[in-house]
Amino acid sequence: MWGHSGQGLFGARRAGGLGSSSSWCTDAAPWRMTVQQQSAPVPPHLMMTCARGSSGPAATFGKHLVGKYLGIPVAAAAPNIATVYRRDLHMAGQFALFVSQSGQSDDLIEQARSARRGGATTAALVNDTHSPLAGECEFVLPIAAGSEQA
Repeated sequence: MWGHSGQGLFGARRAGGLGSSSSWCTDAAPWRMTVQQQSAPVPPHLMMTCARGSSGPAATFGKHLVGKYLGIPVAAAAPNIATVYRRDLHMAGQFALFVSQSGQSDDLIEQARSARRGGATTAALVNDTHSPLAGECEFVLPIAAGSEQA
């Protein structure tokens, strides 16, 4: 997406998807070019993450990867700004990543809507690619972990 070839941040775009293959990392190569071609030519100055529960540590790990490999600072969202105070953040040209096993969390869904209204490019890292959260985001990255056993 931003940077040199092979440093793409995404693996899949909403249209088409990757199917149910467990080797989605290697299957992602054709999609990486699609995302690179359709993404902003200039990298964002900031990436925002939004996650709940056990997805929080995954978002934090992603923060370290993005910082190390792309040099983009990452900040965690405060979804109550969107859900309680009904305020959209100024996100034009920025990137927002939403991480959720189920894709059903109301606050993540509303934060995704708010980020898009604010001008962000949005992506959902979800297990259920047909979830409401996935439906709110421009890009969907399947976790492909199978049914949630909780």
